[in-house]
Amino acid sequence: MLLALPRLAPLSLAAALCFSGGLPGQEVLHYRFDGGCGAEIQNLGTAQGSGLLDSDLPGVPAAGRVAGRFGRGLAAGQGALRNQVLTGWDPGNYTGSFTLAFHASLVGTPAQVVGVPVPFGHICGANGLRLRCSLGGGGAFRLDWGHFGAPDHVVMAQDISNRMRSGWVHVAFVVNALDNTASVYVDGVLDHVQALAAAPGWFGSPFVEGNLTSVGHTPSPVALDEFLLATRPMDSGEVLELANSPLAATTTFGSGCGATLRVKSGRPALGETVVLEIADPSGDGWLLYGGTSRCRLPLGPPLPFDLGSIDPRFGGCEGLVSLDLAIPDGSGGFVAGLATVSVQVPVSPQLSGLLTHWQAVVGRTTGALRTTNGVTASLGH
Repeated sequence: MLLALPRLAPLSLAAALCFSGGLPGQEVLHYRFDGGCGAEIQNLGTAQGSGLLDSDLPGVPAAGRVAGRFGRGLAAGQGALRNQVLTGWDPGNYTGSFTLAFHASLVGTPAQVVGVPVPFGHICGANGLRLRCSLGGGGAFRLDWGHFGAPDHVVMAQDISNRMRSGWVHVAFVVNALDNTASVYVDGVLDHVQALAAAPGWFGSPFVEGNLTSVGHTPSPVALDEFLLATRPMDSGEVLELANSPLAATTTFGSGCGATLRVKSGRPALGETVVLEIADPSGDGWLLYGGTSRCRLPLGPPLPFDLGSIDPRFGGCEGLVSLDLAIPDGSGGFVAGLATVSVQVPVSPQLSGLLTHWQAVVGRTTGALRTTNGVTASLGH
């Protein structure tokens, strides 16, 4: 079926700006602080929904973000002024291995000046018998679960405050329940390994980034980027990759209008291939579009956009992406209500960290036009 829709001239990198293969991730929280509209902070992890920027800083949401290690980052709190992300994720009664990793920087804060003490503050967590990470006045990060200091806590062996004053430093805590150890890494290099007194575990309430809870407590004194919490112990090679490049990931957003789009396998790592699946029981043909924004169209109108105002065959369906990218020959037919497309991402380092958004238009046997939900793809390793 021919879709009577305008085709966009493909950009030179358009074929690369999609998805890729790799093992399925177990990242529950993965915040790059680039995606999302307004105060929304898009989560690229498996926990459903996006985070919400909750800030006392003037000029929020713009002031709540800073230039990050890759793209944008979450600005540091200022004294009692918080700048935090309410993830809405409740870990429940969690036991087992996990990895907590992030980039941190003191650039742009009063403590960037040598001689000004690094203030204490909470990087993430939830109050009570929960996981929490903090930065002490000595310039070393600390990870606790259970009551403060018990049953276990892990403290970085070195002071990295001067390194954070000059740029971004990657920090990773890898807690392994198989041998009850915790490994601390700084910029991908092992800081130390610590034996644990007991198997790791905590019970949860909604998890916060940039503070300990949504009210009270001392906010993070450092800016954050590429915040990740995975429910498995990452190995040293994976930690080194996290320190040097963004982690590839995909997530969905918005609602479909009678059709769905999902990543059937893979994620957007350079040099890999993915299979996308479009589903519509009445689908006859499809067309895949992409954009660099899910907030506004190129000329300024906000998204989502009522496509029915352009073509009544859409019947009130909404456009979710900015339509400034297109995949050449990105169209085809359906078999038993399903259509698949495979796209390979070339090994182009300049694409690492690029955030793109995708949606499919479906032509039905009845002549109606439908749209899918959106998929965000963050390119990386």
